[in-house]
Amino acid sequence: MEARFDTLFATVTDDDALDDRIAKTRANRTELLQVLAHPELPLHNNAAELGSRARVRRRDVRFGPRTAGGVRA
Repeated sequence: MEARFDTLFATVTDDDALDDRIAKTRANRTELLQVLAHPELPLHNNAAELGSRARVRRRDVRFGPRTAGGVRA
C-alpha cells in the first residue's frame, strides 16, 4: 500500500490546484498510512456523524420522512 500511495501521489497534472492538493496529501503520508502499522486505529473519530447517518439510514429504509411536516416538504 505504501508503494501504491507513493506512485499515486507522485502524479503531476496540468492543473495547478490539483497538483497542490496532491502535494498536500503526499505531505500527510505518515498520518494517512498509520492504519497500516496500527490496524486497531479507527478510520474516523466522528461518533456524532455516525449517529446522524444511522438515523437517516433508518428513515431511508422506511421509504419516507419521519413526520407529517416532512411529507409536506
